[in-house]
Amino acid sequence: MKKILITGAAGFLGYNLCRDLGDNYSIYGAWHQAEPAAPFEGLVRMDLGGSLKPVAEYIARNGIQALVHCAALSRTGQCAADPVRARRLNIEGTRSLAVIAQAYRIPFIFISTDLVYNSGSGPHLEDDADPRMIYSETKFDAEVEAFVACPSTVVLRCALIFGPDDGVHGSFIRENHTDLCQGKALKLFTDQIRSPVWSRDIAEAIHRIFSQGMRSRIFNVGGSTCINRYELGMLAAQYFDWNRDKLIPVSMTGITADAPWLKDCSLNSARLQNETGWTATPLEKALKQIAAEWTADK
Repeated sequence: MKKILITGAAGFLGYNLCRDLGDNYSIYGAWHQAEPAAPFEGLVRMDLGGSLKPVAEYIARNGIQALVHCAALSRTGQCAADPVRARRLNIEGTRSLAVIAQAYRIPFIFISTDLVYNSGSGPHLEDDADPRMIYSETKFDAEVEAFVACPSTVVLRCALIFGPDDGVHGSFIRENHTDLCQGKALKLFTDQIRSPVWSRDIAEAIHRIFSQGMRSRIFNVGGSTCINRYELGMLAAQYFDWNRDKLIPVSMTGITADAPWLKDCSLNSARLQNETGWTATPLEKALKQIAAEWTADK
């Protein structure tokens, strides 16, 4: 099987990719602070803000055949508070990994974000990118740097990601579930539109890209439903047995300074569908499946 190294393997998406790609690939993980618990063929510690020579040596030593880069400083508030660190990790770190991929002539997939679409109405096409926040600017600039260093790069601009977890690598669904089970009210935005995507569908997109030898592309990876956070919460409530009275509709205005740039980040994923045959799992079907898996694990 092809050997894949996944960075950010201790994070939510990294954990799920390791789990969902394991049937078709030999999975290796790169981590920084918390050693991941998912099954791996091997692990390497990585400092995205420092020297990545250990990663290059690990790739050569283990015959790694592809690199999927999930690691990032992804909290928008942290990026805004320390833009120098955000640029070092998100831009310079990505560039360095792309250089390594190019040197070893292995496919490089860079996980970007739907937040590069910070203006105008969606669903957005790939050419609509207009980043306005520090986080989204660093991710967009990282895309550019990746293509310069490794022209065969494939960028996946992923929507709001949900999926199963092990209780440590928690999704926003798990966080919401925990708060609601503790009797807390949950404030959910009514004025931010996203295209939630199941982590399993991102893994399927990666599998198709590898299988079909896709190169030098940018793809949106979003679900087929455009929905605000309050509507998503109300929909999830029926599958996770949430108290809907605890779901409070609110506006982003006055809560986040980035509100003007987060109104509509919904995605049009037709390019990915047309070029690879990928389709997103219907939102309700995916939520129902995750709830069933949680029940089975109890």
